[in-house]
Amino acid sequence: MEPGPEEIGVRAIPTSDVTQRRFFLETFSETGSWIRRSETVKLPKAGRYYFVGFSPEGHTGKLWLSIETKESFTAMNLLQFPIWSKKIQKFHEVPGKPKGDG
Repeated sequence: MEPGPEEIGVRAIPTSDVTQRRFFLETFSETGSWIRRSETVKLPKAGRYYFVGFSPEGHTGKLWLSIETKESFTAMNLLQFPIWSKKIQKFHEVPGKPKGDG
């Protein structure tokens, strides 16, 4: 018999019980998002972990997960920021911002 989700370390973090969401303005990319859940999960050991987002109710739309608690950028990352910013704005469908493949 195959192990169940709990035996392989699966942990569901639902948002169906969320009654209020919090707005977050990301000033560097000039994008806004709604935070439906904020949770700190302590991982038991170093290794590879997978995060999966899905809607049991079949809702569609965009989802992004923020993983880690501290932003850390290298000089190379900062040089690449104009490219990242365009991609982030395209994902968020920011009006008046570049719509190209950037």
